[in-house]
Amino acid sequence: MNIKVGKNGFFYAIAQGMLFGLVHVLIQSAVRGAAVSNETGLLIRFLVSSVVLLPAALRRIRQAALSKKLLWKTALASLGMLVTTLLLYASYRYISTGMGVTLHYTYPIVTMVISVLFFRVRLNWQMLLSITLSFAGIVFLCDMDTMGVSAALGAALALASAVTFSCYLLWTEHQNLNSLDPIVLTALISLFNSLGLLVYGGARGNFSLALSPRSAVLLCAGGLVGVLAMLALTLAIQRAGAVYTSILGTLEPITSTVGGALILHETVRGPAVLGSALVVIAVVVATLSGRSKGQKESAAY
Repeated sequence: MNIKVGKNGFFYAIAQGMLFGLVHVLIQSAVRGAAVSNETGLLIRFLVSSVVLLPAALRRIRQAALSKKLLWKTALASLGMLVTTLLLYASYRYISTGMGVTLHYTYPIVTMVISVLFFRVRLNWQMLLSITLSFAGIVFLCDMDTMGVSAALGAALALASAVTFSCYLLWTEHQNLNSLDPIVLTALISLFNSLGLLVYGGARGNFSLALSPRSAVLLCAGGLVGVLAMLALTLAIQRAGAVYTSILGTLEPITSTVGGALILHETVRGPAVLGSALVVIAVVVATLSGRSKGQKESAAY
């Protein structure tokens, strides 16, 4: 199977990376220093997404009925997204937001390996170079000098989130979920995640709804940005595929690192700057590779 990049696929892949990075910063800004748990912040994020998208999604479902098979596949995809989110935000208890997101962004390597081993994806040399640069950038972004005593657990949680997110991307691509309307798919995933968080947070007793005005505004803003991020992610998988989406989405750790420094006052050192530069170069290489390939395919017709 060859990788084909559809119209605007690169734009959506890059946009989802930057938007998800902003979501992390907004939610952590609301959670840190306030009596708000990660579960509460994530629940509000997904509830806002559900409320915003469900009316339009229901209208579209009436026009094109959703099969039970696709509904179950969407529920399983939601489970992958939920587990990924919980693992990543749990890692923030032990390591910085920028560190957690950059470790999470080893998932392009996982996505590539799974795709090559199980889905017969063929990668050209430009794509391999891009993945190598992305991985090198992530290594530099993870400045070991800033890691504390509990960092090993945080790193393990963030790396585990990379594996589950790779599974989410590939499941969405290969189980025909890309045939669903993006608004319908995003609304259903947000709704399923909200229900999952209610069960998980309720069982652990971690919900605290006494929000300050500042926390409420930040969490609602995170939910609105999360809507755009999820829509962009869905469109990116549909039009660029899981592998390209995972590579171009490496702008997320840059956004989280910069936002963490400016808003959360997290430390950014020289290696992080070098890592960011390598990630940007990787994105440029992947973009040029995809455009060149698309032009060749168009010329063939």
